[in-house]
Amino acid sequence: ERKINEDAEGRLVAKPPKREKATVAPGTKSKYYGVYGTLSQKWQARYFDAGGTTKSIGTFENEDDAARAYNAAVKEAGLESERKINEDAEGRLVAKATKKTPTKNSKYYGVYGTSTGKWRAKYSDAGRTLKTVGTFENEDDAARAYNAAVKEAGLE
Repeated sequence: ERKINEDAEGRLVAKPPKREKATVAPGTKSKYYGVYGTLSQKWQARYFDAGGTTKSIGTFENEDDAARAYNAAVKEAGLESERKINEDAEGRLVAKATKKTPTKNSKYYGVYGTSTGKWRAKYSDAGRTLKTVGTFENEDDAARAYNAAVKEAGLE
């Protein structure tokens, strides 16, 4: 049996729009403390009570609602001095701080961006041992140093 594109009176009817795919994958890390992606493609809020037991707050359609629920539960439990919360002094939601700056991809061989914003030059010697040439303020200097080190090692 197949569905048809008309109603009981014979008028053409479009099929219902497809459901949008959820943007939450299981195990997805949230930008907020105490918020996690679930298998049901929703956001779960939970925290550890004073005794270290996990307390589930609930599941939410969006990440911001889960973060607000987490904040409220932590405050209600009187744990805001012991747990990180997701708001600033005015009560606005604030994402947790990232731990490091993402590294940059280089346009040169043997040059890698660092988490501090500098550039590192490396190469493998004839015995496949990784050699670090140095760390540089800019990508071009790192590439020149890499080139010189590879030539000096006779690996060009």
